[in-house]
Amino acid sequence: MKFRLNPNLSYIIALYYKKPSSKGIGVRGSHFLRSAFINKCLEEKIVEPGKLLYSKEEVFFYHSKLRKFFNKIIEEIADRFIFVNDYSSSFFAGVFDSVGEIEKGGISLGKYELKDSIALQKLGFFNKKSKGKLFLEGKEKEFLRFIYPRLVVKKEEVEKILGSMGRY
Repeated sequence: MKFRLNPNLSYIIALYYKKPSSKGIGVRGSHFLRSAFINKCLEEKIVEPGKLLYSKEEVFFYHSKLRKFFNKIIEEIADRFIFVNDYSSSFFAGVFDSVGEIEKGGISLGKYELKDSIALQKLGFFNKKSKGKLFLEGKEKEFLRFIYPRLVVKKEEVEKILGSMGRY
């Protein structure tokens, strides 16, 4: 089976990248995060419902070719998710749903990786590293508008912020 990247897979890859399960392809985290992962995987038909495995805090499945594909995309983040399009929007929506926070100091993305920083800078979202997190510097609202259509877990939280600004 040959896999092709699409916006939904970009989102799934981001969840897997930032909140990986201890086994297979999966995520560890809140019920909402696990539900988003399950729903997107089933929507994309990359796993059958009976093949999903659950433990206390994670959900996962096994698929060696898909894992290899996901890991290849993750290696290429700084070159792949650099255009303002649905792929990048979905990927960074997944990152934000996984490890993003809206703090007093602005918007942060946890689990800092240099390739994330490079991709965001190529998209025009300048950032800095602080305390193991990546903080956006300016254009925070533009970033939220960019990822908003693809958010699942934190959509309501972002909607409140964008809604308080008027039109989004």
